[in-house]
Amino acid sequence: MPKDFSTEKQSCITQAEHSSIEVMKSFHSCTQVANTFRFDEGSKLKYYATLYTANGLTVSSEHEAVDITDKVGSGDCFMAGLIYGNINSQGDKQTLEFATAAAVDKMFVMGDATTSTPDQIKKRIKN
Repeated sequence: MPKDFSTEKQSCITQAEHSSIEVMKSFHSCTQVANTFRFDEGSKLKYYATLYTANGLTVSSEHEAVDITDKVGSGDCFMAGLIYGNINSQGDKQTLEFATAAAVDKMFVMGDATTSTPDQIKKRIKN
């Protein structure tokens, strides 16, 4: 029986929110908790993320990718995207969308580091 991706996604988002709240309760100086979700479905990959802050839970757009070059380093690029968004005082949604796009963009670059510029990543968000 095929998985119901929408039910699975909502379950992941709900659990991300619950665990984020618990992390922030346990670590009072923590101001953000991020979660990434990557699902391989044959030759296709689905990717989205969440960011929990004092403003509540933000969920990124969902990305689908095919013909991935290399998944290694995508988590590092996601974290770099969060740092970029925070340094540049972007809001929660804009920061999360940038970080998510940075992670997905990395999957089309060979090796464990990206060669993409912030402008190239912003272009992926628009597409």
